[in-house]
Amino acid sequence: MVGGRIEFEVGQTHDTVYSLRALLKDYAIQKAQRLGFIEGCKPFIGIDGCHLKGPYRGVHLMTVALDANNGLFSIAFCISEGEILSSWTWFLKMLREYLKYTEDRPISFMSDRQNGVIGALKSEWPTASIRAYDMYVFKRVMTDICTVSADAKAWLEEIELKHYSRHAFDPNMKCDNVTNNITEAFNSLLGDYRVRAYLSLLEYIRRLVMTRFQQRKEDCQRWKTEFPPSVNKKIVQASLDSRILTMIHAGEREYEMLGLTRISGVPCNHALTGIRHFYGMGVAKERLIDFVHPSLSKSAFVVTYRNMIHPIPNICAWVDVEVTHVDPSPLIKKSGRPETSKEERIK
Repeated sequence: MVGGRIEFEVGQTHDTVYSLRALLKDYAIQKAQRLGFIEGCKPFIGIDGCHLKGPYRGVHLMTVALDANNGLFSIAFCISEGEILSSWTWFLKMLREYLKYTEDRPISFMSDRQNGVIGALKSEWPTASIRAYDMYVFKRVMTDICTVSADAKAWLEEIELKHYSRHAFDPNMKCDNVTNNITEAFNSLLGDYRVRAYLSLLEYIRRLVMTRFQQRKEDCQRWKTEFPPSVNKKIVQASLDSRILTMIHAGEREYEMLGLTRISGVPCNHALTGIRHFYGMGVAKERLIDFVHPSLSKSAFVVTYRNMIHPIPNICAWVDVEVTHVDPSPLIKKSGRPETSKEERIK
């Protein structure tokens, strides 16, 4: 791994699947992924784990961010024995150390609140906001929930609003996501590799991320706007929605509007109405770049993918070692009778 993090001894053997997993925990992050996240992505990370199928078992832990175009950006990944506190604590500790993320920088994590995740985040990222629209919308929905189930409303009220309600999000994040779909989407990319051996799975992810870096560099060169397509789409929709609004000018540079722009980083229909009134229709389009957060710009996207993940040399170029034996992962037999295919049952 060129510029990445992996620690092992030459000729190291593995007698059990647990010792092999301990090694694979360091097969986590490459330099291009670290720099891409630090320099170009929003300070928003989705974390999740997916159980591996097949005879090898284990859990694939991952962290995924969003680039300026709301595309999936894999930061780090590993294989662990399970979604437990010790595994999540170790993984998030390694993530913090390698990212060199200082406590004064804002960061937000999105999780499904599975076992160990919240505890690990509190211990390793104590200053992070852990995510869940405007206050009046929130209150209205909570009232609707209460009519269906008072217990459900009580359960939600026990969770701090900053974890799941947009109106309480840290505006420094410039991200209005309230679901963990980004990790679910990344999990879906693994497909049949979830039943493969560990190294086959991890090598597939490495190649997937490597080719995505190059593909997105090429995609960016074809953009004809100052903003990524997803941001441009939001601006176009907000522009259409602003046509039915009545402008309320408080005076000088102040206008009455919703606070959605502070959360998303992209001017909403209210903000666009004020911008057009202040600058005029002709100048407003040219000044629009000043009202979009830098992390959502085309330049941020370019910075995210300007590095590259290098390919692994052919096995012929590897250094010869005295010990060449490495035990394969032991097969874990499923309980019950072996499954048979439909063709075998017909016979």
